[in-house]
Amino acid sequence: MLTTGDRSENLHKAIEYYQQAQKVFTENAFPAEWAATQNNLGVAYAMLAIGNQHSGTDFPVKCVATLYNLGLAYFDLPTGNRRQNRDEATNNCQGAIQHYENALRVYTETDFPMEWAITQNNLGWTMRLLAAELSDFQLLDSAKACFEAAARGFEAVGLHEQAQEARRQARELGD
Repeated sequence: MLTTGDRSENLHKAIEYYQQAQKVFTENAFPAEWAATQNNLGVAYAMLAIGNQHSGTDFPVKCVATLYNLGLAYFDLPTGNRRQNRDEATNNCQGAIQHYENALRVYTETDFPMEWAITQNNLGWTMRLLAAELSDFQLLDSAKACFEAAARGFEAVGLHEQAQEARRQARELGD
């Protein structure tokens, strides 16, 4: 990740490059690479939705939970053009969800268990973020299902701490 320059501009450039990569890494010819690109597009769009709340060399690339919690806080900030920011964040979340779901066409639980679990976790966080924005309780149910799936996948590959965190997120969303 670039740690210099405008974060939003860098993310837009990354999205452009990922979209260019998809012209070579097609789903049929290079399914694993295509799925990785889809997942990366999802992450980039989700990061755009969150805004510029945390940047620089300490950016928590490996800590998705922190990233999305910052996103939830960002939505509640009473500064700027709130409606425009919310519309853009909603669109970015929806784009992220689309790309995560695309990645899951290739990243199956059986063939790519770790990538599947990570993508399920990313999808859960993004759905949770969008559900909070839209007050959509069905999206919360979907987010919970994603966290439960992620926990199962993480356990299957021996990532017990990540599985525990995914289960905790699912419990937070309740019954």
